[in-house]
Amino acid sequence: MLHTLAQLSDQVQEAVRCCSEMLPAEGDRVAELQAQISSIGTRTADLHFGAMTSARTTYALPLPRSDIYILSSHLAEASEHLQLCVEALAVDPHRLSHGAHTTEQLSSISRMASLSRTAVLRLRTLEGLDEYWFDMHRLRKQTERTFLVHRQQLFRELEPAEAFESLQTADQLHEAARSMTALAHEVGRISISEA
Repeated sequence: MLHTLAQLSDQVQEAVRCCSEMLPAEGDRVAELQAQISSIGTRTADLHFGAMTSARTTYALPLPRSDIYILSSHLAEASEHLQLCVEALAVDPHRLSHGAHTTEQLSSISRMASLSRTAVLRLRTLEGLDEYWFDMHRLRKQTERTFLVHRQQLFRELEPAEAFESLQTADQLHEAARSMTALAHEVGRISISEA
């Protein structure tokens, strides 16, 4: 079961990769990346459904069923927001003009996914989860600051209609980071209640 959660973290990483590759993409590459993110979405949904099914039908679980569902949901939501980010980037003519903030957010989300992959595999023993929570808290603050600066730049440099169009990317990245933060809060709650 914990390996399924780790695989969901991997899907977040894959979605981050697609977002990163979409920034400079042109022509046929845009369509290829849209197809890849669609496949990632399908795989994420399959893993999330698999986690729910296993939680209902398995008797010896490392965590309560509701905890597995919540953790799986947060990871699936992060991946979904990144899928929407790819779609927003695909139609954003200004995606390179604010690429630095997008890249910074993607780097933070990638780090969050990597830390989370390790953390969910440690839920059986609860070792190292305090450090995980602290690192995720630091990354959360960083993503919040980057989001605010990104929004300000968009409205300062673009016409209002263009800024709102480009804001879809910033919003989806922000929501993906928030889903990863919610995952960290849930891991923190589990580590306290199970200790």
